[in-house]
Amino acid sequence: MSSDRDLVKSLGRVGLAFFQSFPELRESQRQAIPPILSGKNVLLACPTASGKTEAVFAPLIASILHRGSSVDRLRLMAVAPTRALVNDLHQRLTDLLQPLGLSCARQTSDHHAGNHLPFVLITTPESLDSLLSRRSRFGHDGSFAGHDLDSVEAVFIDEAHLFDSSARGDQLCWLMARLRRLKRGNYSRHTIQICGASATVTSPLELAGRLLGGDCEVVAVAGAREILLFDSTAGDSWHRLTVNESAPSLVQRIHLVEGTSAKDATAAAIWKAMSADQTRSVRKVLVFVPSRGLCDELSTFLKQYLRPLRQISVFAHHGSLDKKVREASEQGFSQNRDAVLVATSTLEVGVDIGDVDAVALIGPPPNTNGLLQRIGRAGRREGVTRVVAIARSPVERLAIASMLAAARDGVCDPTTYGRRWSVCVQQISSFVRQAPTKGRRVSDIQALAEDVWDTGAGAKAESIVQHLVNQSLLSMAHGDRVTLGDDWQRLWEGMGMHGNIEGGSVGVPVVDASTGEVLAQLPIGSKVPSHISFGGSNWSTELQGGELVLTGLKSLKETASIRYGSRRAPMSQHFARHVQLGLGCTELDFFRYDSGESTFTFHFGGLIFEKCLCELFPGLHALPNLSGIAVVGDITSVIGKVKLADKQCREAVKSVINSAGKMFSLGPFHKQLPSLLQDEVLQSLLPIEDFFNWIASRKVLSVDEVQVLRSRLESLTADAI
Repeated sequence: MSSDRDLVKSLGRVGLAFFQSFPELRESQRQAIPPILSGKNVLLACPTASGKTEAVFAPLIASILHRGSSVDRLRLMAVAPTRALVNDLHQRLTDLLQPLGLSCARQTSDHHAGNHLPFVLITTPESLDSLLSRRSRFGHDGSFAGHDLDSVEAVFIDEAHLFDSSARGDQLCWLMARLRRLKRGNYSRHTIQICGASATVTSPLELAGRLLGGDCEVVAVAGAREILLFDSTAGDSWHRLTVNESAPSLVQRIHLVEGTSAKDATAAAIWKAMSADQTRSVRKVLVFVPSRGLCDELSTFLKQYLRPLRQISVFAHHGSLDKKVREASEQGFSQNRDAVLVATSTLEVGVDIGDVDAVALIGPPPNTNGLLQRIGRAGRREGVTRVVAIARSPVERLAIASMLAAARDGVCDPTTYGRRWSVCVQQISSFVRQAPTKGRRVSDIQALAEDVWDTGAGAKAESIVQHLVNQSLLSMAHGDRVTLGDDWQRLWEGMGMHGNIEGGSVGVPVVDASTGEVLAQLPIGSKVPSHISFGGSNWSTELQGGELVLTGLKSLKETASIRYGSRRAPMSQHFARHVQLGLGCTELDFFRYDSGESTFTFHFGGLIFEKCLCELFPGLHALPNLSGIAVVGDITSVIGKVKLADKQCREAVKSVINSAGKMFSLGPFHKQLPSLLQDEVLQSLLPIEDFFNWIASRKVLSVDEVQVLRSRLESLTADAI
């Protein structure tokens, strides 16, 4: 095996530029450099803060330079899931590339690379889509003369897990196929090398095959930091999670805050964690919240609560805030010695915000993968992750306990992959726009679909094209060529249709009355009170000329927050399973619980399976506070009647799944698909057989058979009734 010195030497002058500050290579770098340097497509799965940026970029750049490629054209592209991560990568790579004389720029809705693209370009899927559709070059006679991206030799996909089983992930697969077609059209001897990295990949080989291509290799590097959980029940101390602790044993160690005093209790828990340990003081806390509204409220409240106790700076960060506000929060948190940063999932991935002593979780993330990403932001230098876990209901408390136990063991939740054919609609539009004068042959669109997925994809792509022509979104011209219809042509003359994010449209500008600066963009439909907590401050609001104008308030009195128009995610099957494990049940248990007033069936199947049960048995009633976990009614005696072979049962379940589109992230173009293909997409994401297999595998118990559960279930049902 090569020594660290030999590996760095193999990278030439790139090795010195990237690793001169490293006393030794990290294990991720030792394992990833050789296969990447040899030209392989590699997915690096490794823990957070393990040097993955250097592990991938250094050999990719070295390979390009070893080939003698000109450095005055775009050669390496990095694709990241968020603009914040693009900014972070840009800052880090610019410093590393400067001694090598290599240029680096970013292309997002916030920052533009300019007409002459650099050696390294960092972007998002949406901006890459824009570049592909708008950067073709044509001669004086209108003939195709090349593309600004046809010089790309390598692509790096950062935080690859965020593209798994999503419309954006499928879009990225199509974009990679379109890049490869540019290389073939350029008659290059070099194919595009595609590499990715992530700290929380459930099925790395499957994800690598989808994003990187069939000829790929997974480099998996083990390693996890110890987790310390702040425990107010043990004298406000940090409790080390050990391997022999079950999820139910962790439940009482998680703070439960409910009712009108919830914000006070939340702030008190964070302050206790910051002031409890005098030997290792917690100075900087990153607080994750589930919504933008709570981010606004809690950041404002914490600023008021903490100010008399210690000079602690408080910042807010979420997707509706303007880029200047977000970047100021990142910089302020990084530079202040005592600071709290309240954020949504916008900071879940590895944006550099400096050292983080502890992470506070206000409610659980959707799954263990998200929890691992969030808590992985803390203790990167210390090697220990400190967590303050705060639940807003008994159900959340159970779920967090189970996720923490899984995170301790490094176990991620499984994902179900199904093709989002709505992405084909968007990509056909973008692909046609890439050739604006002559359009595209239907056979070229079919071939692209088969490049992305498989042979059968071509026929489905053809049916989508015909459906779009029938809707006048595409026009058939010049024999078998299609061009944009009038409606789509007008869209492309504006901003275009580059995204596959639902509800991502720009809305109402939010303006600071004193400076005139735009602070945020509110989604259309958001409800705004006359006095609000927003971005860590209190404001009065007034709608003026299509803008929401904010005037700062000196009063510290608590105010309401903006209702951003977003909806709460439905209870997933994986989330319900965590509640089940937090209770101390096995994954196969069904429970019949008689409270004396009502009979409940705890099924832990998630909302879609619950809707299937209620469709099959009309006597069942859903419980708002236990949605996806339990129903009113006893089904334990009739479960055996639910059979896949029964046509009535099968049709009932199929109707529920086909009406469950809002519970999945299907992409904004799903309704433009033929109806049969819409149904096929839903049934690939949740096959009908899954429900019947789930029912058949359940073990039916009475709570009386498991006495330890009675008191736990009593508290849940008391909350629900």
